[in-house]
Amino acid sequence: MELDEYESDDLLNALSRQSDQLILQITNKVQRLPLDHSHIVVDSIVNLINEFEMGPNLLDSVLTPIIESLIQFYINEWDKTNFPNEMTRAIGVVVYNLAKVRGFKPISNFFPSDVYMVIKILAMLQRNDLDENETFFNLLWLTNLVLVPFSFEKHMINNFFDISLFHLKKHSNGSKNQQCSSILMSRFLSRPDLIQLGYLDEYLCGLFENWDETIESEKLGHFMVINKLLKICPKSSILTYTNKIYDQIIQLELMNLKIGRMNKLNLSFIIKILCKLAEDFAAENQYSLIEKIMDNLINDVLKFFNESLETNLRYKLSKSLSGISKSLVRVVNYHEQILIYLIQQLDLSIDISEPSDYSSISMSTFLDVDIDFDQISIATYHTILLYLGYMALNRILPLHIYPAALSIVHKTLFTHQRRYSNNVGNQLKDSSCFILWSIMKSLSTSDYEQLESTNPTMFMQLFIDLIEVSIFDKDLIIRRCGVSVLQEVVGRIGNRLIKTEDRMLKGQQTILFVEIFASNNVSTVSESFKSLDKLLGMGLDKGLLVEMIIRNILKNDDDFEYQKLLSSKLIQFMKTSSEANLPLSISRPVPDYMAISNTFAEMNHSLYLQSELWRNFEDTNEHTKIVDIKDFSDGKAEDFIEFVAYRCNAGCVDDLEHFFEKIVHTKRDTSDRLVKLFTLMSKKRIGISDNVFKTVAHYLPASFTKSIFYLETLTQPQIQRLLLIVHSAHLDYEIRFNLIVCLHKVYSSSKLINANQLNHLIELLNDYTTTEQGDVGSKIREALLNFIQDFLPAFIASASTLTESLWRISGEPIGKLRTKAFSILLKLNGVDFSLETMSEYSYYKHLFQFYDSNASTQEEVTQFWKGIILSIGGLTGETTNIKASFKQFILYLDMKDQDGKNSIFKEILSLITKKNIESQKTLKEYMHGLNLMVKMFESNSYVPTEYLSSLYVKAYNLQINCSNLIRIKLSLRVMMWLCIQGQDKKTATISIKRIINVIKTHRVSPIRTYCMELFYEILLERHDPKHEELETLDIDDKQSVDHITKYLLTLYT
Repeated sequence: MELDEYESDDLLNALSRQSDQLILQITNKVQRLPLDHSHIVVDSIVNLINEFEMGPNLLDSVLTPIIESLIQFYINEWDKTNFPNEMTRAIGVVVYNLAKVRGFKPISNFFPSDVYMVIKILAMLQRNDLDENETFFNLLWLTNLVLVPFSFEKHMINNFFDISLFHLKKHSNGSKNQQCSSILMSRFLSRPDLIQLGYLDEYLCGLFENWDETIESEKLGHFMVINKLLKICPKSSILTYTNKIYDQIIQLELMNLKIGRMNKLNLSFIIKILCKLAEDFAAENQYSLIEKIMDNLINDVLKFFNESLETNLRYKLSKSLSGISKSLVRVVNYHEQILIYLIQQLDLSIDISEPSDYSSISMSTFLDVDIDFDQISIATYHTILLYLGYMALNRILPLHIYPAALSIVHKTLFTHQRRYSNNVGNQLKDSSCFILWSIMKSLSTSDYEQLESTNPTMFMQLFIDLIEVSIFDKDLIIRRCGVSVLQEVVGRIGNRLIKTEDRMLKGQQTILFVEIFASNNVSTVSESFKSLDKLLGMGLDKGLLVEMIIRNILKNDDDFEYQKLLSSKLIQFMKTSSEANLPLSISRPVPDYMAISNTFAEMNHSLYLQSELWRNFEDTNEHTKIVDIKDFSDGKAEDFIEFVAYRCNAGCVDDLEHFFEKIVHTKRDTSDRLVKLFTLMSKKRIGISDNVFKTVAHYLPASFTKSIFYLETLTQPQIQRLLLIVHSAHLDYEIRFNLIVCLHKVYSSSKLINANQLNHLIELLNDYTTTEQGDVGSKIREALLNFIQDFLPAFIASASTLTESLWRISGEPIGKLRTKAFSILLKLNGVDFSLETMSEYSYYKHLFQFYDSNASTQEEVTQFWKGIILSIGGLTGETTNIKASFKQFILYLDMKDQDGKNSIFKEILSLITKKNIESQKTLKEYMHGLNLMVKMFESNSYVPTEYLSSLYVKAYNLQINCSNLIRIKLSLRVMMWLCIQGQDKKTATISIKRIINVIKTHRVSPIRTYCMELFYEILLERHDPKHEELETLDIDDKQSVDHITKYLLTLYT
């Protein structure tokens, strides 16, 4: 019973207000279809129709003119040579969407029933060039025409039968056309004149004979037809076949489903058919067959498929079971046997046989139902609860069953099954609300009085249960279900639940209840908790409310935030004095805080609540009891953190180790709470033992790395260990990042680390750790730059080391890092200049200018080029950054004199000189340096001739013994440009020889292919017509390769 009608009503009201305008738009667009039936127009009509999904009946006023127009448009297209065409397809789309929103049957009723149309429509459906929507349009029309009260000619009858059967088999999976075909076939077979001609017999006997050979997709269509035949076919005709339908189709198919793969659509129709068969057998007094059907539904369907039954199948099964029960009402014995047998499937120890008198129904029956929710079958419970709800709604649930049903509901309203998602448990809560709602709708005054006389507090307890569900359930839909049922209860028996003779008071309290439990008052958990204050204010027993709160704290031990809200509310209620002036038949004593604490301590539960209780109700004679709990094993990290905080406040710090062990091993982020705890411990001058610290340092949980430096009582060895962790590049970067950020946050108020330790952190600016996630070291560099930027004076002692790193990072591609580094560099040099709104072009212009005048040592120069080369020689990254940095580099290079240019090239060549020890950063420098040289050649920039030979050596060394394809290609490309430039003929010659050697000897085919591409570019640059031969040259053709390499060699020797 998913009662979300409040939102639905809002949407429906909004739709009603604009329906006239929407209908006018639909009408205008439909009338213009002959002029414009483009996809855009058709889609707009469909979108307008879909607006009416919340209120499809609002379309009724315009269906007649729309359908008439569409049919006339369709008829107008019949005789055109291009039929079917875009227009007819557009009509099919519009009609299908109208039927989808308004329903097949209502739409078909608007189709004309002119007999002369039959032959034409039959002919249409024999074509094979209609699309799915046009086929649906014609089938839907035919379902109306088949009902005309005139006889058909023999050939037309055969066409009807053949077309219906063809489309029934052709379409599958319950598609719109298969549904339409099933309606057509069932209406055709149900015509009395065609039954006499034997078509019903021919169809069904054909199924009986060939069912084993029928494929799965066709079976579904036949199930649809049988289901409709059992509903609309004259009983005198269909009853002849019911036994065979059951024995030769349903029984056989159930067996197939059990040994094969469950087909949910087929099973859905089998359930419907079994219900209709049972109703027919009941009319014929064939009770033995009904027993078999009940066995099928319960054992072959419910028990066998059980948790595989989806929610919609459970609804169908429960409706079918209640329908069968309804058909047996006149046979009281059978009716009650089925009801009792179904309740017995819940495995409950309650007596549900009919008592000799109602005095034997006692309150103990209501309370003694014991359900282990972790062991029950949700599917079984859900189905049977729905069944009881439908029974009550149909007023066929015997009165003596009510206590048993309500006893079950009293428990299932609070279903809590840990091994499933909340949604699964919610199904039982939802169906429990449905039972209560159905009982309230159908319960007469006399029946209520009879039940109340023997169970005086039963309905009051259920009333309190509904209050609890409406306030405390964590699912919004269930809270709203509870509210809807609660309003029904208050409206029907509210005046009987309030035990007072004062009619005015009864009326006032009834209205107040309805106002408190409005849908919008339970829209969030915090909003629903406000209802507790209103209930207490109106005089509801405080003990009942406190009991509810405690019960829900215990039940929701897996949700700390929820527990915290409830605990705060409990503390508030314990402090509030109130009078229970609302006269109800149930009340509870209010426990004192010690009783509550003992309850939770005995259950090993909720240290957080206990901490709050003791913090608010401290008693000098008793307050040490809670701090003696040292073997508390259950609970969440948040519980233990709050409890440790309480112990610290209470001065009990001799044994915190046990509790920290629990906190350390949590995977959830509790850093915010740990910050508060460590701040408190710092104020109290409480530290953590070396054993605890070793555990923290071993596991390094995120919560601790984000908060540990807030603990100002850390010892120097502990601090040194943490700083060692920060410098350990092999550890997860997030651990190190968190520690730096934490130290940054507390540095201004903490004296944890000395100047030497602080300046030692500058080394982390050289962290270029690279993993599968990329340059994770950038996170470390960023965290430290933020630290340095905020506390720059503290790092002045190591300014020279810091400056060298800042020069490098200022030129790197990562925008926020380079900007931050350059800003710090400017401050160190006494320059106050904002970089925040500066474009990349302006940034690099200022960076080169600043470098030119301020880089004072060789190490600063070297570090600058190590950083800037990653931008100006960029292979990947932001295109704007790569272009801007390269452009400003070329401009900077052009303004330098010869010595300046040579100096720059020396720095670049030093970066692409192969090193003995190669880090990830060094490998990047190789690649970007090579790419920079390629870009300079390609842009025709100045390259000093005296360095070309050295450049070849660098490229050669980086190419040999290398497996990185990109680096090999860049090295070879540099050699290609050395050939093309021709400024140094000796270098050009050895370069072409090297490329020739690679194309002949390299084992990797893509590299040899790339060499051929380089030859092509060389010849193209020389305007040599020979380059055309390379377009079709096969690199594996040794003779051709030898020919072209010899030719190239002659050009350079």
